[in-house]
Amino acid sequence: MENTQTPRLLLTVKEAGQLLGISRSKIYDLISIGKIRPIKIGSGKMGGVRFRPDDLAAFAQKGL
Repeated sequence: MENTQTPRLLLTVKEAGQLLGISRSKIYDLISIGKIRPIKIGSGKMGGVRFRPDDLAAFAQKGL
């Protein structure tokens, strides 16, 4: 049976950390210094961030 699951367009902080092999806190550090660009979802306490897989791949290619 083939895997027909559609690839995710946006990843959570946890998923981004797992993909890059780094902690959630390091993800937030990288956001704060502008190394990774998040997509803001909502606002205030109920808001959050997501990441495009292509942006994470570009970061991984460049490194710190």
